[in-house]
Amino acid sequence: MPLSGLSWFRLKEHFRKCAGFYIIGIVVAVLLTNLLYTTTRPQIPDEREVLIYLVDSLASAEPLDALADDALVYGQGVDETLEDVRFETILYNDPEQDYTSSYLLVTRMAVGDGDVYLASDIAAEYIMRAGACEPLDDYLAAGWMADCDLEPVTVYDEETGETYTGGLRLDSVTALSETGSMPNEGAVLIIAANGTNIDTSLEVAEYVVERLLEGYDAPAESAEPAA
Repeated sequence: MPLSGLSWFRLKEHFRKCAGFYIIGIVVAVLLTNLLYTTTRPQIPDEREVLIYLVDSLASAEPLDALADDALVYGQGVDETLEDVRFETILYNDPEQDYTSSYLLVTRMAVGDGDVYLASDIAAEYIMRAGACEPLDDYLAAGWMADCDLEPVTVYDEETGETYTGGLRLDSVTALSETGSMPNEGAVLIIAANGTNIDTSLEVAEYVVERLLEGYDAPAESAEPAA
């Protein structure tokens, strides 16, 4: 009697033959999601905002909302044109197990949608390998992050054969984990190479790290019922 209906063998064979179509569908969905996101959110010129992405499978930007408000006030003191500072998440998983997170990250990087990345070790490696990180050596030599004592991450440029500092390790910034924002162990701070306001992003990133090192506590949620 011939086999009929759904079977595990037929299911595996279907995915084997149609894998390419599924991957294309995922890419299109991610691009459409990105287009919808960028066209519906309040439009602030890129050069007037600092967008900090938390890139990790366990990331949550909500605990840092109050810090973003404080960082905006600080940032406006050094750049009067600054209109917004905000944290957002990219739920980045192992790209060998989850294609969508990699596509989302590369899309965000390609359109220059982020200024600063607080990225897990695997996400940071991906960003650096793509050459999307701003070299930090000159800024560090000028005193940037001097009081934070963060370990630099060296990147090797295969095209030039030279090395440069592509990020700073966040292992000592335990407030990230303590607030439930993202695991700090192995995480790296990266400044986006294609950012439109790198100087302001550097200032804001330094303020954020200093506040976190001081022991920033996310405000507790109000227990009062909504009006």
